[in-house]
Amino acid sequence: MRADELREEANLLSVGRPSSVATVGIMNAAGALLPAAESGEIVVRGPLLMNGYLNRPEETAGALVDGWLHTGDVGEIDERGYVFIRGRLRELINTGGFKVFPGEVEGALAMHPDVVECAVFGVPDAKWGEAVHAAVVLRAQVPRDEHALRDFVKATLGSVKAPKRIWWVDALARNAAGKVSRADVRTAVLGDSSASRPA
Repeated sequence: MRADELREEANLLSVGRPSSVATVGIMNAAGALLPAAESGEIVVRGPLLMNGYLNRPEETAGALVDGWLHTGDVGEIDERGYVFIRGRLRELINTGGFKVFPGEVEGALAMHPDVVECAVFGVPDAKWGEAVHAAVVLRAQVPRDEHALRDFVKATLGSVKAPKRIWWVDALARNAAGKVSRADVRTAVLGDSSASRPA
């Protein structure tokens, strides 16, 4: 993406357009390419693709199918050809038949003035299949109000995407690169009694 393209607000959340040496598509679970503005897995093909994972034939077979590299990222390509990444396929939350991207919910929570940072993840649920949960770090000396925070997300994204449960934590687990690890956060709050569970 050129610098002048970044002046357009519609492009700020995009990762740009495909280069001349790669073809990028959006594919559904059945392997069909989707039209513009529809969400699915981002797939890539071209002469610069990898040949496979070293000594990992099963993973290679799963990633390279009919010449397409399956990235594991979910996103869409708009009518202008700009690519938008919405999240990782394995982190997508399927709640009551609706697909929820953790990053979208995290973005809504982060807009609340009392939230320092947060991580959103799915938890198995007997009624919904999966339920949206969030681990939240609040600003110092701010009262914990799960209902107010949930209502804030509902007003922004709707009831389906609002967390069914909020966990209050002092910090979020990070990987070696310093990036928040949703998987590690999920493990910490579900398996660590020191995480404060809402009443």
